[in-house]
Amino acid sequence: MIGILLAGACMAISRWLLFPAQRQIPMGTAYAVWTGIGAAGTFLVGIFLYVDPVELLRFLGSC
Repeated sequence: MIGILLAGACMAISRWLLFPAQRQIPMGTAYAVWTGIGAAGTFLVGIFLYVDPVELLRFLGSC
């Protein structure tokens, strides 16, 4: 249950921070950066919290 609440809070904060960014830079750029940060964060959480295997091909996006 705590994980769901934490995930929800992080998503709310992330979205809240996306809106002011869209006022300063184009929406496409803001969304691309926002999505990239989410993908990189998910990758790192998988490695550090869930002990996913660390291989060069994973860093290159091939596996």
